[in-house]
Amino acid sequence: MFSFVTTNTTSYLVGANNSNMEAVHRYSQEHLQQFGVAGADLTEVHFLSGTNAVLADVNIFIYTAPDGYEEAPISSIPRTLVHQQNIPLDTLIQSGTIWNQIKLSTPIPIRTNGELWISINYLILERNPGATDSGPAVHGFSNVIKLNQGFGDSWGTLQSMSGVDYSWMIRGFAENVIRSNEITNERHSISTDFGFSQRTNSASQLINNYDFQVEGFSIIPNFNTEDYRANNTIINNRNSSGTRTLESFSIWRSPIGANNNVLPENQWTLISTDINSFEYVDPSWNFVHDGR
Repeated sequence: MFSFVTTNTTSYLVGANNSNMEAVHRYSQEHLQQFGVAGADLTEVHFLSGTNAVLADVNIFIYTAPDGYEEAPISSIPRTLVHQQNIPLDTLIQSGTIWNQIKLSTPIPIRTNGELWISINYLILERNPGATDSGPAVHGFSNVIKLNQGFGDSWGTLQSMSGVDYSWMIRGFAENVIRSNEITNERHSISTDFGFSQRTNSASQLINNYDFQVEGFSIIPNFNTEDYRANNTIINNRNSSGTRTLESFSIWRSPIGANNNVLPENQWTLISTDINSFEYVDPSWNFVHDGR
């Protein structure tokens, strides 16, 4: 599993009525190397979707893009659509807490050069389907958005459209990984003094060379803020270069299935959470004699 987000709880819901919106995680080659998935195959896309949105269609888009555009405006980056997959609306989970786990109809090779973009495309009739954490975002990568309200595509970031510092709740699952470097169990240190009273109804802040203005774009807190307050914590110095300070982690055990294959994540066993030392002893192995 690889992702910029390290929490399982939605904090905000994003959308605009009568729009076509893409929520995108954009992975540079540096990110793919750090996550250890360059050269592997992308086989599943996981994402959280907000509650009660009225949708006409939902798709997964996978793009590739060349290297060398890390600092460029999003709209200027040449993208190639390499996979599109529809998600039947009657199978879409809109809970904000339960991940949609979509197996791709065709595995997508993750190149060892260039970028990988994972996009959730919503055709929105009403309300806010896009789920985010509470930040901080890896700006220009974990918060990329495309919005079309009938006047052409506007590409940018959540920050450039609305000034918020959040990341989409999207994860990739890779198989045939060349180098294992799983870091998605880190968590963020963020403020929990929410005070949710306002709703952003107009996003007209223009920064970072994005020359568009969006009307009716809204970002609202997810209803389950107490659960989020109880489950956030723990990582500092998050930025687009990948520098992180690990302060806590969780451990799962994955049973081995047929042909030595690792079973799906929903069959893993959680052993311990919020471990803050560099040594952990699993007590379930205490009955085994030394040397076995």
